[in-house]
Amino acid sequence: GTAIHLVMQYLPLDTAPTAEAVTAQVQALAQRRLLTAAQAEAVDVKAIAAFLRAPLAARIRGAARVWREYRFALLMPAERYAGDAAGEEMLLQGVADCVFEEDGALVVVDFKTDRIAPDALAERAEHYRPQLEAYSLALAQVIGKPVKEKILYFLRRGEQVIL
Repeated sequence: GTAIHLVMQYLPLDTAPTAEAVTAQVQALAQRRLLTAAQAEAVDVKAIAAFLRAPLAARIRGAARVWREYRFALLMPAERYAGDAAGEEMLLQGVADCVFEEDGALVVVDFKTDRIAPDALAERAEHYRPQLEAYSLALAQVIGKPVKEKILYFLRRGEQVIL
C-alpha cells in the first residue's frame, strides 16, 4: 500500500496508461530514491495503468488545480466528533491523497489498496466514510472552496465509490 501511494504522489498524470510506461516511471522514482528497490518491486503497475485509463484520471488531468498528498491541520469543534465535548476543540490533521478543483469546487479522492471481494465493496466504502467526511470538512475550510464530491478509488479493483 505504501509503495502504491508513493507512486500516486509522484507519478506524472500524463504518463501513458500502459504497464510499460508505469514501470518506467516507477524505475525513475527508484533512481531518484523516492522509492526503495523493494517498494518499486511491490508496485502493482497494472492497477496504476488502469487508473490512468479511468475517467477519474481524466478529470484530474483536466482540473483547474490539483493537490496531491495535501497535508493539513485544523482546529475543529470537538462536538462534531464527540457529542459530549461541547465548547471543546480538537486538532484534526491528515493527508489527502488527491484534491482537485472542478467547476469552482473541490473533489476529494482517497486511494485505497485494500483487497476486497466484489460483494464487500459498498461495506468497505462505508467504513471509510467518516475519514472522507472529516477530511472534506477540513479541506473546505483550509482551501476555502466547497467540496462537491468525495471519491474512494480502490486501485486493486479499478473501481470508484462516490460518497
